[in-house]
Amino acid sequence: MGYVPVGQVTATHGIKGEVKFHYYNDEKEVFYAYTSFLVKNENNRWVKIKPIEKRLYKGFFYLKFK
Repeated sequence: MGYVPVGQVTATHGIKGEVKFHYYNDEKEVFYAYTSFLVKNENNRWVKIKPIEKRLYKGFFYLKFK
């Protein structure tokens, strides 16, 4: 099964475990509807992760995960 990428983690941010996320869609409000993401782990397997915080700042989302 193929997946459609919605963005990319570009950096870590701060000391509270956030990541800076570049969302590919120009309609930023759509991003808030996502409840989970699939990422590939070091074993090249898909893992579902759920954000507990999302915030938009200067065109990038800052996310914190469980």
